Amino acid sequence: MLLADRGFEHGAFIRWLPDRRWSWAIRAKSDLNITLSKGQTQAVADLLPPKEEAYLFRDVTVLQDIKCHLATAHLAMAGEAWAVLTDVPPRCRPLRSMVSDLVG
Repeated sequence: MLLADRGFEHGAFIRWLPDRRWSWAIRAKSDLNITLSKGQTQAVADLLPPKEEAYLFRDVTVLQDIKCHLATAHLAMAGEAWAVLTDVPPRCRPLRSMVSDLVG
């Protein structure tokens, strides 16, 4: 799993990752355009939630042909709103299960 900050959402790079069997999660810049599953296109900045909320947008398209998912959150502990693109299908899991997966 590749985790990357803003600036790595380049089409050629993201298209290269599946050929190497890498999943990815990349923080998106606020001016990146996202085509939602119903066809409308908006900038990430327009999809950010109000403080202390999080939104999930499944089955979006970025950079013309890259299918992925977008998670956005605006939590006080982060200091600013975040938007993350990923090719991993999102799912809800208890925190304990996620921590267990991370630490073994």
